[in-house]
Amino acid sequence: MGICGCSPEAKIYEPNDQQRRPLIPELQNAQLVTMTATGMLLHGTERGPDGAEYVQEWSIKLVGVD
Repeated sequence: MGICGCSPEAKIYEPNDQQRRPLIPELQNAQLVTMTATGMLLHGTERGPDGAEYVQEWSIKLVGVD
């Protein structure tokens, strides 16, 4: 999760991509809703190709955590 401008954004990249192109649309105004030992839930909005905003939640599983 990175900070761009004045609103937090969550982005998922391919680890070996030198240009750091997002694999899925960026999550704008990302907020951490909850976090456990093995994952976290983010809430925010995604902007569609037509410019419309959609409310989204990302459920992220932390791999390699027991």
